[in-house]
Amino acid sequence: MPGLSREVRSYRLGRMRGLMRDHHCDALAFTGADWFEWAGNHAISALSWERPFLLVVTSDGRTLALLPELSRNAIEAERRRGTLWIDTVAFYAESRDATQHKWIATQWREMVVHALGSFGLSRARIGADAVHDWLRSAADALAAITLIKLGNPLRSLRWIKHPEEIATMRRCASLSDWAVDVYRRELKSGRLLAEVDFLVSASLAAEAARRHPGENFVIGRLVTHSGPASACPHGDGASNGKVLERDAIAVTTLATRLNGLAMELARPWLVGSPGAELVRLLDCVRAAQEAAIDASVAGRAIAGMHQAAQDVLNREGLGAHLRLRAGHAIGVVMHDFPENVPFDDRPFLEHETYVVEPAIYPPDIGAFRFADAIAIRNAEPELLTRAPKDRAAQSLH
Repeated sequence: MPGLSREVRSYRLGRMRGLMRDHHCDALAFTGADWFEWAGNHAISALSWERPFLLVVTSDGRTLALLPELSRNAIEAERRRGTLWIDTVAFYAESRDATQHKWIATQWREMVVHALGSFGLSRARIGADAVHDWLRSAADALAAITLIKLGNPLRSLRWIKHPEEIATMRRCASLSDWAVDVYRRELKSGRLLAEVDFLVSASLAAEAARRHPGENFVIGRLVTHSGPASACPHGDGASNGKVLERDAIAVTTLATRLNGLAMELARPWLVGSPGAELVRLLDCVRAAQEAAIDASVAGRAIAGMHQAAQDVLNREGLGAHLRLRAGHAIGVVMHDFPENVPFDDRPFLEHETYVVEPAIYPPDIGAFRFADAIAIRNAEPELLTRAPKDRAAQSLH
């Protein structure tokens, strides 16, 4: 069946149950969209402040979800496909007529109280990703519930990936590598950047459909920035009508997801005849990224990823330009846990996944940034993204 298997569900459930044992919890309550998807294998499209939702996982492995009516048809489709990891689901309607529905939106607190009681949790100790006012209010209504915000212990559940998760990320990365080749063919000086981004997106969608029919592939962002505008990591807010500048630096970023796991890849481009200094900066950043990748080995400090890149740039007189972290974890979301890579001294663990992306952004020149996804191994990291990054591959004539 396309999508993450029951083995991944069992793996994640085992990690949750282990955490519950360690913290003497009867259940975990998830109120964030990323946690809901990680534990339930269902992507949340609603905003929690507009349409609240809740996923509860008990210490004996049962799962309960409370969702808006908006999610009903998708939940049923996933149940028919056999990809849903949630045992019991209740929905509330956005209707003023309470006589037509079991629950309506204004009864959210009462719905939570009823659900926790019906699941045998009226006297439970519940660990939560966040303790919202409505969750605290529901716990108070049951009087005997104890709520605990678990924070960092909960985040650690997402560090180490199941082999199938890494295999899924590897397949997604292969699609990104393929798309970089399309960019290399299509990017020409003077060409409208948005046109190229959309063309490559269409080609990538077709290639993904050919390789992985029936699976959940999502193109989050394929975007190219050129010249000084690229020095704004997420664009300068005036991209409409921008073209690929000649004799300049540009950068393309690809953000995708396959079956609920994210992928990121970025490549800079030397366009035309950009001059010796731009070439030097590109080479320095590539060397910094390669050093950071080499430092990302099980047993070595996570902060060493950033430090290795910093050391290379310091030697080249560019250290002050490394103002953003040199990498981040990746998993169910693009920026996953741990989130504080430059300051985290714990050792890398085998089967963690990261994006390594030291970059410099000279404001009057543009972005010099390579981003590659890796899986942590004992001897050397595994490159998930493998698009070439030598100077010849990054030169557009």
